Amino acid sequence: MSIIVISRATLTGSTVIAERVAKELQIPCISREIVVEAAQNAGVSSEMVEARMNQTPSFFDHYPERDVYLLQVQAELFRHAAEGSLVYKGHGGHLLLSEVPNLIRVHVVAPMRVRIAEAQKALGLDAKEAEKHIQRLDSQRQKWVQYLYRTDWDDPLSYDLVINLDKLNVGEASELVNQTARLACFAWTDERKQKVADLALATRVKADLARGGELFNGILEISAQANVLTIDGRVRTEQAREELLAAIKRTIGDAEIRFNVTRA
Repeated sequence: MSIIVISRATLTGSTVIAERVAKELQIPCISREIVVEAAQNAGVSSEMVEARMNQTPSFFDHYPERDVYLLQVQAELFRHAAEGSLVYKGHGGHLLLSEVPNLIRVHVVAPMRVRIAEAQKALGLDAKEAEKHIQRLDSQRQKWVQYLYRTDWDDPLSYDLVINLDKLNVGEASELVNQTARLACFAWTDERKQKVADLALATRVKADLARGGELFNGILEISAQANVLTIDGRVRTEQAREELLAAIKRTIGDAEIRFNVTRA
């Protein structure tokens, strides 16, 4: 079993596929709660975050705000991933979890006629209105991905499995994902479990330091291996160094720390 991320364009049926895959594999399926938890931890209204995720970029014009939110989402995702297999359906999961060694990145697509029909059914629009609605949301999502992650949402090299729902139904598409999840190259091993646990530790520390402002007070490199957190870098003052060390100690739990931070 593995960590499965299912991304999609607007109105392609990926939500149903994600929920079905999770049910058949008997693993958790998570989505909106990650945004809510991340927003709460970052002190941002979850409703505002979700609304802004569907609009042209403007809310995260300042890099610290953007980074705080993204690190909170990433930390929540890694926290869940460290607990075991799951299916995630949401914004940019395949990018935020890209370092997970047994990550399956699934992208669901569908012809415009299929998506128009779905929009008409779900939203009560005529065909022309439905197409405009889909194109607008696709454009906004592409801009968001480019703005937040500096990459192309539709790049097939970003995915392990691209599913076209032109001929496949939901059940057949789900079976493709299920079969992929059983491949040995995506299986859990002790080494991979430790890798994900280390990523969860490092990301949690980054998120906490970003929320407290310490992450932006210097040039830092943060990593973890075998439950040992390593911090390398420089800060401007001795006080900043002491505050950074204190903040890290409040976050790492039972992990060890190698603190190689000097005053610039």
